[in-house]
Amino acid sequence: MESNRVSQSPATTRCVIILNAGLSAGKAANAAAVLAVTVGQRHPDLVGTSLSDAAGCEFPGLVSVGISVLSASAASLCRMAAQAAPNLVDCVVFPRDGQSTTDYLQLRNIVALGHFETMEMSGIALIGDKKLLRGMTKELSLWG
Repeated sequence: MESNRVSQSPATTRCVIILNAGLSAGKAANAAAVLAVTVGQRHPDLVGTSLSDAAGCEFPGLVSVGISVLSASAASLCRMAAQAAPNLVDCVVFPRDGQSTTDYLQLRNIVALGHFETMEMSGIALIGDKKLLRGMTKELSLWG
């Protein structure tokens, strides 16, 4: 699977995190956090300018687009991830094996031995055109 980091305006861009419906609440929160950090790194243009309160205290900018958190079956996650590249949608994947180790090198080795089509996912994040993502995810429900 090849990634598509298409530069788009935040006004026309949507981000959707889709979690494996079989995850416990704790593992789902972890997967959403891991995916969100990677999305922020890959798409810094989605992070808004700093925020300031009335006293002048400044806080880091937050994501400037809404992020829906949806759920899907493991098979649907792989299918949607495979559909992303041909549709110019960036896809970040979080293999379920990522939740079985804290050793990133070990995770890289596990992933290198597998095949994307058969990898079980904890979740994916899709970043792309709003209309396109709405069409791809219209059958999904909110997580939880």
